Amino acid sequence: MNVRFLPVCAILLCAVLGHAGDFKIGPDVSLDGLSIVSGNQSYTVVWRDLRNTQAMPQIRGLTVSTAGTVSPDFPISDSSGLPLPNPVQRNTVAFDGTNFLAIWPDVRAGGAGIRGALFSPQGTVIGGADFLIASMPALTSNGNLAPQVVFSGTDYFVAWQNPFQGSNDINSQIGYTRVSTLGNVGNSLVLPDIDPLGPLQSLEFLVTGLNSEVLVVFQDLASSPNLTRATRIAADNSITGPQGGTFLFKQDFSPSGFGVPIGAAFVSTEYAILSSYSTQITSTVFKTRLRADGSVVLPSGPFAIVGQGVTDLAENAFPRTFYNGNSEFLFVRNVEVSNIAYHLFTKRVAIDGTDRDANPPFIDSAPQGVLNGAMAAAGGGQYFVAWMDGRRLPGQPERQTNIYGVLIDGTQPGDPTHPLVRAVAHASPIEGNSPLKVTFGSAQSTGIIDVVNWDFGDGSTSDKLFPPVHTYTTSGLYMAVLSLVRTGIWMRDFVQISVDGIILGGAGGPAQSIGGTLGPVSNTVDTDIFVTSMGASLDFKTPNTDALHFGAFIDPTVLRVALNGAQGSLNIGANAYSFTLNSNATFASVGVTPKINVSVNPFTGAVQLNTSGDSLQTVLALFGAGDETDAKPGKTVVVPFSFTFDALSLNSTVQAIYTAKTGKSGQLEYLFNSKGQPGLGFLHIVGAKAAESNKKSTDKTHTFAIAGYMGMGNGQQLTKADIGNWNITLGNFAQAIPVSAFKVNGNIYTFSAKGGSAGISIFKYNLKTQGFELDYKLLPADGDNPSGMALASSTISRADMALSFDLDLTAGGKYQASRYVRLVRTKAGKGTWTLR
Repeated sequence: MNVRFLPVCAILLCAVLGHAGDFKIGPDVSLDGLSIVSGNQSYTVVWRDLRNTQAMPQIRGLTVSTAGTVSPDFPISDSSGLPLPNPVQRNTVAFDGTNFLAIWPDVRAGGAGIRGALFSPQGTVIGGADFLIASMPALTSNGNLAPQVVFSGTDYFVAWQNPFQGSNDINSQIGYTRVSTLGNVGNSLVLPDIDPLGPLQSLEFLVTGLNSEVLVVFQDLASSPNLTRATRIAADNSITGPQGGTFLFKQDFSPSGFGVPIGAAFVSTEYAILSSYSTQITSTVFKTRLRADGSVVLPSGPFAIVGQGVTDLAENAFPRTFYNGNSEFLFVRNVEVSNIAYHLFTKRVAIDGTDRDANPPFIDSAPQGVLNGAMAAAGGGQYFVAWMDGRRLPGQPERQTNIYGVLIDGTQPGDPTHPLVRAVAHASPIEGNSPLKVTFGSAQSTGIIDVVNWDFGDGSTSDKLFPPVHTYTTSGLYMAVLSLVRTGIWMRDFVQISVDGIILGGAGGPAQSIGGTLGPVSNTVDTDIFVTSMGASLDFKTPNTDALHFGAFIDPTVLRVALNGAQGSLNIGANAYSFTLNSNATFASVGVTPKINVSVNPFTGAVQLNTSGDSLQTVLALFGAGDETDAKPGKTVVVPFSFTFDALSLNSTVQAIYTAKTGKSGQLEYLFNSKGQPGLGFLHIVGAKAAESNKKSTDKTHTFAIAGYMGMGNGQQLTKADIGNWNITLGNFAQAIPVSAFKVNGNIYTFSAKGGSAGISIFKYNLKTQGFELDYKLLPADGDNPSGMALASSTISRADMALSFDLDLTAGGKYQASRYVRLVRTKAGKGTWTLR
């Protein structure tokens, strides 16, 4: 069957843009550890050579001219060396403008550790021998220190992973040093670590910034999910910013989760860190920005879409990423075309996200074999891509047997007129309780195909072109695979389905887009749990007839999608009320005293806990709420409590009014608006809406209206300082309101902007109720500081907008708090949004 997807175009399977074809570079030997770097009018290729058998490896290299002329290869490591296998896609060779430094892990007797060699473009090792950079005498042949090197502008910066003593675990602490252009080695240092259980750092990338500063991008594997952090190291090796590194993003699907880092670059005045989930989940690439002032700008949407599906090669679970040093990234992806052959394609994406290769060109001519470990470098307007090539063997070799490469003219335009087969899978819903009925679709796929196939991940398949419907009956996480086949080439896309699973984001699931990044939060502020009410009724005449009411809000973005099985408890003194939610997110105790009823709204995060037949008098008497005459007119008492739910925990107090009639009854009442505040500071959103205020696609703007509560707790007020600013950020739009710009009328602060200006139009804050109103006009959807980008796309229906406050208070105090405002589109195709 021939199936035609729109747009209808002829298929171009082996188009190679701007180059004359691939060519052989390396010798016909097994090898690994490929790395390349651009030099002066040439490229240098370095690898671990095994032509003298596996037991006698050697680091070797050669040069490739910009015209494709390949030099004879030459030795870099000494004949006594025993270089270890080294992963690809990392820099193990760098260029200082005159010579090169190659580094590698080595287990030679009497000289084990990180070793290096300076060599000229002609292949002459400077000084005649390699040298030790960091000694590790306990290193074994099974270890892998994953060393990397960059030229900082004045010297070489070398980093590696220190294994734990007596262990070969690569997830360890990162060591680093500097090596001069003459080969002088500085002191070995370690990257600071803040995890109390010890370092679990995984080195990812090194990036050269300004003034010989180097950014170390690494994963903190001590956290679950893993966290990506970045540490800036100045020319004198001092640390700029937090000692434990600046937190960038998580690996999970939370609002701050963007997968794992796949590349990094210094662009103009800031660092760009690219990340992606495994391509089994999505082929989307995100760009996170680390500014010079240390602030982080999280993605508000995808930066690029790279590739289709997986290739069953571990090193290709993520697209490889290379920056050309000027204006764009080059991605290289591996495509499985049959069970014996793979192909490589490339995609160029400009720093602003412009896709220069809507039709990604294939760059190799291999009829068979694994093509793996592709590396790239740029010189002028040219790209050089090299990879480990297995075409010489008929099967799937464990190691590739030589090096092939290709020169690409990067100045040529892309080819958007003949898109390749592109598979785009989508499904609705993507999470829910079993039995879960899911409708699948592929309407956005392109090209002309012979076969379509769905593999739903639970053993069931379908070859229907039109949207198939499949029902999942068993709990689990499933990868539904869409495969489109044309003349033997398979293009795949994946969509993840969660049945009875734990996915963060409340009942609506995780946000499809994130606007901005959250700012810092003061130690005394809790933005996850917000206590709204607590009350008790006491009956002094009849025992075990008391009643308790507790109300709170939990931020929906940190709630599970499915709350079935979620556990929690409320503790007041010796009284403990524990619960486990059912599939309706409710709980009712059976056959016990007191009777406990709990409900949690997964959309709003509202929590209600009520008891009856309770015994509260002894506990509350400890806090001043007893059977007494002097409580008749009412008195203030402070009640400590602790509340836990799933992984959330709040230990705090409330101020409450207690009234009593001796020998009869007592009433404890805490109401947030009028009777007191929680013992911790808080930020809570009670209402929000947004709308497109200019619907032209080229210059969309948005209006926002947000209402909520923020405060210090324990009755303290957010009293503005005499001088300073109240800084407010929505998405990536930051604005400072000078405290002198507020009008004060009793307990109310009011700021009103002049008409026609973009930004905050009205901001009101009530010192007594601690409620605020925040209105915006004409916020840009694009530009240097976009705020509405998350809402600008018609394909996005759920978006989280980061809202952050940084307020200067009296006596030099600060209030800092931030949380996501979750918005949903009011109707498909409409440009209006409301709080979920």
